[in-house]
Amino acid sequence: TITIGSTPVVSASANSMTIRGEGSAQTSIQGGLTKSWVNLNGTGTIAIRDSLNVTSCSDDGTGQYTVTIANNMANTNYATTSGMARSGLSSCSFLADGSWAATTGSHACICANNGNSAVDVYAMLASFLGDLA
Repeated sequence: TITIGSTPVVSASANSMTIRGEGSAQTSIQGGLTKSWVNLNGTGTIAIRDSLNVTSCSDDGTGQYTVTIANNMANTNYATTSGMARSGLSSCSFLADGSWAATTGSHACICANNGNSAVDVYAMLASFLGDLA
């Protein structure tokens, strides 16, 4: 435990570390870390540019990709954040496939343009937050 004055600001134990945030709130560092992320070239023959805790990505059709997570998430209630870039398009939306059922080991997505048409994208960027199994 690290203390400033009489206030503990950092405490650690096996597999756990918390820091003091605003006021007296404690924040778990492990809980707030991104557990997996990917930067995927989604055009032509898709390729992972860089990633953490990702084994592969599949091309499931125009603008459709599945990211396979190396070390599974603890449950299907994890959160995802994502973005994309497509040359010549000023704005895109990242959409979760409505038919997709969450799994602990993969995440499927559909990338679409402003007209809601699926499009291959120059960069599909995704991160996964939650607990690892």
